[in-house]
Amino acid sequence: LIPRAAKARDVLPKELQKAGFRVDVVPCYETIQDNENVDVVLKELQQHKIDWITFTSTSTVTNFLNVIPSQCLRESKACLAAIGPITKKTIENAGLQCSLQPTTYTIDALVAELVAHVSAKKHNV
Repeated sequence: LIPRAAKARDVLPKELQKAGFRVDVVPCYETIQDNENVDVVLKELQQHKIDWITFTSTSTVTNFLNVIPSQCLRESKACLAAIGPITKKTIENAGLQCSLQPTTYTIDALVAELVAHVSAKKHNV
């Protein structure tokens, strides 16, 4: 049983099926685009008040870029962080630079990597 998002890659189910397992995929949630506070985020980006934006999935990148133009991100000072290589690739495919990606693809690792990166920068200033 694989409970997961309604929109998800089929890599895991397909590989398990190839290995001979019976796989039931159950969509148990869906990611939706949040359009609240778009004006606030745009203003904060334009005023260079946002240092980091973290993305935990390809859908978070896609949904964010549906409401915040990539050009606005390029013109801001915000750095982008991705939870893993697929999310990083989505960022880069949008013509943006991913500044940070942990080697372990979990939220805890993303937070730890971000804290370490920011702490190291503070100590090198």
